[in-house]
Amino acid sequence: MPSSSDETVPPETQAAAACPPSWSSLICFGLASRIVTLAVGLLAAHFLPNPPNEGSVVKLLEIYPQTNHLPELSQGTRNWIEPWYRWDAIWIAEIARHDYSYTPGVKCTPPFMPLLPACMAAGEAVGLDPYWVGLVVPNLVFGLALAFFGRLAFDATRDATLAWRACWLLVCFPTAFFFSAPYNESSGLLFTTLAVWAWKRDRLGLACMAAALAGTARITAVAVGLGAGLAWLLGRRGERPPFWRVVVFGLSNIAGVLGYYSYLAYRTGEFWASTKSVAAWGRLPPSTEGFQVTLEWITDPRVIGIESLITVGFLILAVRAWWKRGALEGTIIVVPILQVASTGFLQSVHRYALSTFPAFVELADLLRSRLLFRMACAGSLLLQLLYLDRYVHWVFGG
Repeated sequence: MPSSSDETVPPETQAAAACPPSWSSLICFGLASRIVTLAVGLLAAHFLPNPPNEGSVVKLLEIYPQTNHLPELSQGTRNWIEPWYRWDAIWIAEIARHDYSYTPGVKCTPPFMPLLPACMAAGEAVGLDPYWVGLVVPNLVFGLALAFFGRLAFDATRDATLAWRACWLLVCFPTAFFFSAPYNESSGLLFTTLAVWAWKRDRLGLACMAAALAGTARITAVAVGLGAGLAWLLGRRGERPPFWRVVVFGLSNIAGVLGYYSYLAYRTGEFWASTKSVAAWGRLPPSTEGFQVTLEWITDPRVIGIESLITVGFLILAVRAWWKRGALEGTIIVVPILQVASTGFLQSVHRYALSTFPAFVELADLLRSRLLFRMACAGSLLLQLLYLDRYVHWVFGG
């Protein structure tokens, strides 16, 4: 029910809310948000000072042993966009420039998914600057991703106002600036939302293609096929799609991940190079021990912080989505959070939360009060500005 703090909604407004947001308006909103984020990041990098003891070249070389390509970032027009190449973006560029390599016990490139590096290498092959491709592609892709997300939000709520609020909450989320960075976040969001959108419209070919590509961008994308399978298993007879379609969709979803692992085996001689190499970052391989460490982290009053709040909060949203929307939506939220929790290292949960796009529909549904919604957006946006400033100055932010 609407909040008592809201004004009475006139009939014409109710009619407008029943119409889905247009594709063009969603795309324009997504692109405008990226332009603003890019500009703010560059202004922060060039005009705000480095935090004390951060941004050290010595520290950078210690964190990233594979930095042979870094001098290229200072050449020509690349110098303008250099502040956006931080943390994982350095590894993404390393893959694009020199392919994958693996050394046991050493920080190396296998944990980073191949879709964006492949786009950068393809751009270079046709004469484009790979570093510019690595920055421009995620920002363009986000416009389409937000459009599919907005339409899915409308499908779930049948309310255009709530759909737009879900989009605002996603764009304002503290780590949403990663959608503008040379990361796989935007492409992961695009292909998971496209896969779900096509699956719900019984367009199997498009859904399978998108699910496979999603598996090359974010390993958390396997939640889409898993969720479809659970929805079929728990659904009522006569209302479920044919079982063979669920199997084909699920196999397509994991095909991208298996292709990536197979390529790693070809390049490095180690099929599990991605899983094994995360140990160099202080993470455990996915295991019950990792869950135990995470549980100790969450319940330790000395270290409770935003990581614990996000983990617990998004698990609660997963339960709500499962109960209110179904197994597919609940699974898409819970899998990325559990994946982080299984490693015993929660500091990346800020960014993994971006993969849980149905959670933002639940948040919009909960924040029906205009005041609460505006407060949530304003608070999240302020945190995002802080995180973005830290990111461009080499301070870890998810």
